[in-house]
Order: sequence, then C-alpha cells, then structure tokens
Amino acid sequence: MALPILERLKQCSLGLCLIFAVAASFISPQLAAEENSNPFGFAVVGDVPYGNKALARFPELVKSIETSSAEFVIHLGDIKAGSASCSDEMIASRIQAINAIKKPVIYLPGDNDWTDCHRVRAGRFSPLERLSFLRRQAFPTTGQSLGQPPLTVDSQATETGYEEFPEHQRWVQNNTTFIALHVLGSANGFEGFAGRTKTDDSEVIRRIAASIGWLRSSMELAISNNAQAIVVAIHGNPLALSESRAARYPEHPYAGLISELIKQTVEFEKPVLLVHGDTHRYKFDQPFTKPSSNDVLTNLYRLEGIGDPAIGWVEVLVDPKGAQLFSVKPHFIRR
Repeated sequence: MALPILERLKQCSLGLCLIFAVAASFISPQLAAEENSNPFGFAVVGDVPYGNKALARFPELVKSIETSSAEFVIHLGDIKAGSASCSDEMIASRIQAINAIKKPVIYLPGDNDWTDCHRVRAGRFSPLERLSFLRRQAFPTTGQSLGQPPLTVDSQATETGYEEFPEHQRWVQNNTTFIALHVLGSANGFEGFAGRTKTDDSEVIRRIAASIGWLRSSMELAISNNAQAIVVAIHGNPLALSESRAARYPEHPYAGLISELIKQTVEFEKPVLLVHGDTHRYKFDQPFTKPSSNDVLTNLYRLEGIGDPAIGWVEVLVDPKGAQLFSVKPHFIRR
C-alpha cells in the first residue's frame, strides 16, 4: 500500500524533501481521490425502541452497532411507538439514549416523534409544539450530529430563510455524499386530527419545499464535486401512500421529492441509495422507473430499514471496487 504524503515527507532526506514536496503538490489530488474511494460502512437503524420489551433490548442493539466497523449511524426516526407518551421525559430520554451511542449518529425526526403526538394515548399534544421541543433536544448545536463523538455536518439552517430546519443536513464520507431530509410518515405530516389548523398545513408545505430545495442543491453539489455515490435518508416511506389518499391533501406529500430525486439521479448517472423507515418491512430493491418509460432506473436503489416488532440494524457497505457499489447486511437482535 502506498504511504501517505506526510509519511513520505518524514522519511525523505533533507536534500530530496523540497523536490518531493513540489512533486507531491501535483500528484496529491490523485492520491487523495484514491484514498477517498476506499470501502467503508455505515449503520442504519430506526423505528425502535417501541415498548418496554424493545427498550430492554436496546442496549444489546447499541452494543452490536458500537462493536461493528460502521463509521457512523443513521437513525431513521420513530424513537417510540405512535401511541406512546409524547411527554418531555419520554422524548428527552430517547434522544439522550441515541446521543450516548459511541458512534456519530445522524437522527431524522419520525412522525411518532412529533406529528402523531395529537393522539389521545400519546397525550393530546400540539404537534407543532412537540416539533419545537424535539428540535431543541435533537439538534442543540446546528451543524453537529448526535453520538459520541459527534460528526460535523452542513445544515440548511445556516441559510437565510431556512433557519427552522437544522435537521436538513449534508456530509461527505470517502467521496460519497449523504443527505438527510425531514420527510415523515402520516402523509408527511398532512394527516388530519381534531383541532388541526392552517398553521399545521403551512408547516408541512414549508418543510416539503425546504426538503426538495436541500435535496436539489445537495445533489447538484455532489455532481459538481464528482462524488462517487449519493445516499439520501428520510423517515417516511414515499411509496406507501395511495394516489386516492394523497388527493385529500393540499399537495401531494411525496411527489415533488420523488420527482426531484429521480431527475437528479438520471443526471448523476452514478449509484444513488434512498434509505427510509416508517413501514417496518426490511427490503433492498430498485422500485423506481425512468421518467420517460417503465424501465427500471438502474442506478437508484432503495433500502427500508428494520422496524418493530423486529429489532435490528442494517450494515451498508460502500465499495467502489465491489461487484455492486452498495451492499447491505441485516443484523437482527434475536429475542
């Protein structure tokens, strides 16, 4: 294996160091590209823990992740069951448990975590008030993930007009661009409830527009930077909503996002992976088609994570030299 540039400089003789340093200034970008294309893995977990039994098994799940070679963790949201309490104590304790994981953790809000908190058994909370509380707990420092140690990320909240969206994040690992978006189940937050107002609808419309804008700008940036792959992470399953149900809402909860994802994937031409949770049916497939035909869009993959009642996580390997750039391995925590 070739020695890194700094190691070579340490070993060179004084008379050759200047010559080598000048030469290195020309070859280091290529060497850096090679090193940045090394294989790596990350963990995907979500829709957990639900209920006391799952909570009791959560440390075992965490240990399995912590002892793996995964560089970081993506938590797809739903840190509790939909009808479980949405109290301050519940939300704070679950976020604290995620933050204690000994890996960087990028957390995505799930519908159970705030928008479904209007349910009677959940406490009849105002969803927007719970969203505000959740953001304070899960995103206390803009541009920094949860987990130990945290990961430095780009956040849409640093852009003028988008300060309310710290959860829209972006980072790069080994020339692969990762994009985190706040996209929910429960019709992306449009699901009706007693007392719902235009203010609730306005939040969804703003968030959808912001998420599509962040997806577009992030994928365009990845393309311009010649990324080897792109991973897009959301909570909600955008393919689970029927067209008849979608027609009930002020706008389609997912159509704009999927349209932008497909458009940018066609432009990118390299592998793209959409990761989501929500419907709890682990799968790795290619369900998307090209805009102009029913042909499979062969560079766009979909991974749905493991969810309750199963307990586990998915290891995703990114290997530019493999037969397939993305490969997955489920890790089920046996009961």
